[in-house]
Amino acid sequence: FLPILIFCELFAYPLVLIFGGEQYLAAVPIFRLYILYGLFLPFDRITGVGLDAVGAPKYNLLKVVVMAAINIGGDLAALLVFKSLYAMAIVTIVNTFVGAYIGYVVLNRYIPIRFSQIFVRGWKFILAKKATIYEHLTK
Repeated sequence: FLPILIFCELFAYPLVLIFGGEQYLAAVPIFRLYILYGLFLPFDRITGVGLDAVGAPKYNLLKVVVMAAINIGGDLAALLVFKSLYAMAIVTIVNTFVGAYIGYVVLNRYIPIRFSQIFVRGWKFILAKKATIYEHLTK
């Protein structure tokens, strides 16, 4: 997922030009904000799944309710007060970051996890499974 986000960040301008046309080039900064949102999204999803897996679905529900409140309130403020699509994109990023943070803090009560180890362990897993991954990709 991370390589795709990096690719989209590096080539945001040409991607918007190719898929949207010149009339959408003003949306490149918003697209870049949503790339940042994409960075936090897997952490939010995994913490939610983790909370359900450790038998704490009530905390996952609480996390989702807090995120919905932030999203609804923030989007209303972005549209009615600031009248800005940039503000809406920022609300989405904040919403997802808060969800990931709440999930991480609560999940850490059940399973000792360190944020710094997420990428390290993920990379080690990919390297350990590279033959299997290659086999599936070449079928």
